[in-house]
Amino acid sequence: MRNVKALPVFAVFAALALPGCAPQPLTLSEMYGFCIMEPLYEDNQCEMMEVCGDFRQSLEREFPSLDACLAACRETARRQTMAQALRGCDSTIIRGSNLCSQYCRRAAAK
Repeated sequence: MRNVKALPVFAVFAALALPGCAPQPLTLSEMYGFCIMEPLYEDNQCEMMEVCGDFRQSLEREFPSLDACLAACRETARRQTMAQALRGCDSTIIRGSNLCSQYCRRAAAK
């Protein structure tokens, strides 16, 4: 019988803890740092700092909406895909695009 009474108290504490578990917004330097962390197993001629710097630069302005921010991420990914077509940068561009989108979504959620 004790467990039945303890359950509502546990549920209250769990509910109070949830807001503290929300993801914090990324800074531009965090986004860039995560982007340039190339896995050791990848061997390519990609200019990671150039690709990741382009994503960072695309986020250095204010956006009127989440959709506008995500559109900037998509445009940067498209531009980098064309510029880096023969260098094997796919994984870096994908990582940059994912981090760019994550930056936008976390900024919109705050």
